[in-house]
Amino acid sequence: MSPVLDIAAMDAKTNETMREATDPYVVVDPTPESLTADVVNPDELPAVSVCIPTYNSEETIERCLQSITKQEYSDVEIVVIDGGSNDQTTAIAQRFADEVVIDTGPLGSARQTGLERSSGELVALFDSDIYLPASGWLRRAVKYFNYDEQVSTVWPVLVPPPSSSPISKAYARHFNLILEDRIRNEVGLLGLGNALFRRDVFEEVGGIDRSVHWGEDIDWARKFRDSGYQVVYLDDPIYHDTMKTLSEFARAQREGAKSFATGEGFMDFPMTRLLYEQFGLGAKGFVRGMARGDTGWAALPALLSVRALVYGFYFGRNQLQRPVNQFSGG
Repeated sequence: MSPVLDIAAMDAKTNETMREATDPYVVVDPTPESLTADVVNPDELPAVSVCIPTYNSEETIERCLQSITKQEYSDVEIVVIDGGSNDQTTAIAQRFADEVVIDTGPLGSARQTGLERSSGELVALFDSDIYLPASGWLRRAVKYFNYDEQVSTVWPVLVPPPSSSPISKAYARHFNLILEDRIRNEVGLLGLGNALFRRDVFEEVGGIDRSVHWGEDIDWARKFRDSGYQVVYLDDPIYHDTMKTLSEFARAQREGAKSFATGEGFMDFPMTRLLYEQFGLGAKGFVRGMARGDTGWAALPALLSVRALVYGFYFGRNQLQRPVNQFSGG
C-alpha cells in the first residue's frame, strides 16, 4: 500500500471472509490472488470507452488525451463531450479523440451523451484534467472487475502530479483522508467520478440523470449501491491536475455550495458528519501531516477558510430566502 491510502491493508484471507459474510460495499485494494471472478478475460481484454466532458480545458486536455493514447491496451475508444468551449479545447481534442460531440447541458447530460455515443463494454468517466501515469495502468486496472461479479466500479486513488502547487497537494490530501474515513466507517456514497465502470450496470439503473449538474456521480453511486453492486478502491493512483490556485478552488466551491444549499447532491449522512470531515478530520490530518514533515498539508487552513466562507454564504442566503418563497407560493 502506498502512503496515499492510509487504511489498514486487507489481505486475501480477510477479503474472502468479508465477501462470504457481508458482501462489502467497498473493497480496498484486493490482492491479485483474489481476482477470481469471470468478468474480464485477461487474454482478451474488453473494449474500453473513455468519455471526457470538457469546457475551456485547453490547459489540461492535451496531456490527458496523450496519456490515454499511450496506454498499452488494444481497444480504447475516446469520446470528448464539449460544453461549448471558446478556447482551443475542441481543436486539441480532435487530434486525439475518435469523436468530439457538443452538449451544452448540465454535467449529467454530458456524461449520458458520452455513454450513448460510445460502445465499450467498460467505460472510463474521466475529467479533462486526469492523467494516467503509466502506459500499463489501464491494463492493470480493468482486471480488478474480477474481484466479484457484483463489482460495478474500479475507483483509483487520485493524487496530484509531482510538480503540483501547494493548493493542489493540500486539496488532494484532505480529499483522500475523507474518503478513507468514509470507507473505514462505512458511511456515505463511494465509487464516484474518475473511475472505470461496467456499461451494463449503467444500463440496468437507467443511465445518468441528464438534469443533474453538481453531484451527478453521487446520483449514480446511490443507484449502484442500492442495486447491490460493489466498488473496488484501487491503490494504483492516477493524477488529478486540479485546484491549482486558491481562486480555482473558490470557483469550484461556489458550484458545490449552490447545490448543497438546496439539498442537491447530498451524501446520505447528516450535516454534522460533513462538518466533522471538513474541520475535525481536516485539523487532525493537518496536525499529523505537518508533524511528519509533510508540507503538502500546509495550505489546508486557507482551503478550509474559503470553503467555510462560501458554503456559509450560500447556505445562509438560502435560509433567508425560504420565508419569501413560502409567502409567494414558490
